[in-house]
Amino acid sequence: MNLAIEYDGRDHREQEQAHRDLLREADLVRLGWTSLRFDARTVHCCSARIAGTVAYELRRRGYVAA
Repeated sequence: MNLAIEYDGRDHREQEQAHRDLLREADLVRLGWTSLRFDARTVHCCSARIAGTVAYELRRRGYVAA
C-alpha cells in the first residue's frame, strides 16, 4: 500500500526542518511511497477533506473497507 500520512506543525516552517522534510519525502517517493502532507491549519479546519483524501488514496490502491 505504501501510503505515508504526515502532519507538518509549526516547526516544519523552519528552513532546516523543511529541508529535512523534502529529503525524507524524496526518499519515500524513490521507494515507491505516496506521501500525503497536511499542515496544522488544514488539520484544524478541514478534517473532512483530509479524511476524503486518505479514503480516496486507499481506494485507489485497492483497499476495501470491511
